[in-house]
Amino acid sequence: MGFFRRTEITVRRACRGTALAVPTRDALLDACQPGLRRRLQLALARHSADAPVWSVHWAKVAGEWLHPNDVAVRLRGDEVIIELVYGQRAKLAEALAAGGARVACGETLARLERRAKATAVPQTQLLQTISEFAVRQRQDAEMITALQHDLAAHQLLVARLRHEVASLEGRRSLGGGTTGADAKFRRLKHEFSKRYHPDARPTEDAERARRVRVFKEFWPIVEEIDRS
Repeated sequence: MGFFRRTEITVRRACRGTALAVPTRDALLDACQPGLRRRLQLALARHSADAPVWSVHWAKVAGEWLHPNDVAVRLRGDEVIIELVYGQRAKLAEALAAGGARVACGETLARLERRAKATAVPQTQLLQTISEFAVRQRQDAEMITALQHDLAAHQLLVARLRHEVASLEGRRSLGGGTTGADAKFRRLKHEFSKRYHPDARPTEDAERARRVRVFKEFWPIVEEIDRS
């Protein structure tokens, strides 16, 4: 009559923290597949809880990094294999149990090192950063105020020019004096072009931007009146 050996039960146990340790019996039963839990319970019952029944077989070496779900070590017992995996990234800093050694439940197998956290910013550097931010905020506020003043001046200038053009247009529409009104309009057009044409200022000049806005907004009106 032939006999056959039943396959071993493999229990995968996830670990966290800064140490790898042999799981307790309750932890192994919790991690085991439900259909194999009874077999595991019988296998564990053959030995006392503190008996060194697990042989150590390292899958990683000291100094090597563990990535999530990497098997760090396998523990072999009677019909049972325990695979200890790490749930995060860490370095196997020191192995406390040699390969082939026999260990008991709860025994620490290795020390781990987590990835170093970012160094805290020194208080002096933090205060300097806050001070620089406050200076930039103040400079931005001053620039916004200056731009608002420029915009107000631009709007006032446009309003005055519109008034002048409307006045000239009104005089042109009256009988007589047309030649004088035309001469004044041509003079206004010439003076406006001389003072606000963008090409009259260097390209990098800050005043040029304001001239461009005024000229683009007002020059078509001047041309339309001149053609009427």
